[in-house]
Amino acid sequence: MNLVSYEKSCDTKAGGYAHICKAIQHADSLMDQITLMKHPEVAYWCKKHRVYHVGRDSFMKPEVRAVYEPASWSRGRELSLRKGEVSTFKRNRMTLPI
Repeated sequence: MNLVSYEKSCDTKAGGYAHICKAIQHADSLMDQITLMKHPEVAYWCKKHRVYHVGRDSFMKPEVRAVYEPASWSRGRELSLRKGEVSTFKRNRMTLPI
């Protein structure tokens, strides 16, 4: 991995999380909201900024991804249902003619 590109992409992150649980919730929420992703969203520790960031993991092994993604989708969906959020699918069905 090119260290310069890592620093650049890390520096352009909007923010970070002091607690991993909040970063995981954000990553799971993104996994629930976005239908198709080339790589799963994950929380990771940033040594430079000393916070947790959320980003795509392009190095995750297929066998790990097969377990991680369904669990992340499930956690993200559970979180959105607890908050009472309307899913994108339901919102679009309410506003678009069928």
